[in-house]
Amino acid sequence: MASEPSSATIASEPSTSTSEIQTNTPEPSQLEVLALNYLRNQEISTIPSRIPKLNPC
Repeated sequence: MASEPSSATIASEPSTSTSEIQTNTPEPSQLEVLALNYLRNQEISTIPSRIPKLNPC
């Protein structure tokens, strides 16, 4: 009988997770934007190193 309340608790957890996922939906988009900006910054510093390599070739 103790397992029955446990499964009931587990069942309520997914609903909370679903609500969290919906709330977190805008967050990944912000993280994606930050990630893209970070990658752009890396590309900017990587591009100058690639240019001199292409010039001698």
